[in-house]
Amino acid sequence: MATATVAQGSSFTITGSGYAPGQRISIALGIAQSDAFVFQDQSALADAVGNYSFTVTLDPDLEPRTYAVVTSTPDGLEPGPAVSETRRWATIEVVAA
Repeated sequence: MATATVAQGSSFTITGSGYAPGQRISIALGIAQSDAFVFQDQSALADAVGNYSFTVTLDPDLEPRTYAVVTSTPDGLEPGPAVSETRRWATIEVVAA
């Protein structure tokens, strides 16, 4: 699992590869080990060679703590185990600016 430390109010970029060209990657940021989200329902599209990038800018008053970025490729799949199998996780430690 990838990890990063990021200051409040700064930006970071999520990248990935190995996707089908044009495939939609769903992106969410939430509090680690909880059901609370900072945002969800964001997405990026894989480029012609299956790569994507998505830049996240954190709010300057976002509480310092551990967050998780979750990506998945849900298009064409029934909700449940099939979508869960496409999930990838990264841990983001937000620190005071």
